[in-house]
Amino acid sequence: MVEEGADCLAIVTQLAAVRRALESTQLRMTRCHLHERMRDDSMAAPPEAIDRILDEMETLLGRVR
Repeated sequence: MVEEGADCLAIVTQLAAVRRALESTQLRMTRCHLHERMRDDSMAAPPEAIDRILDEMETLLGRVR
């Protein structure tokens, strides 16, 4: 877009959309990783507890952005 001479506002809008998509993907991957680690642990919590912990983590990470 830059090389094509696109409007700066259009470029910034696209960059913001890409950043949000990457952040969302990172959050999902972090949740997936933690879920796998918590499930595979020999002292694993019940599935409902794992889901609650992951929901809380996702909320906290969402607030950090």
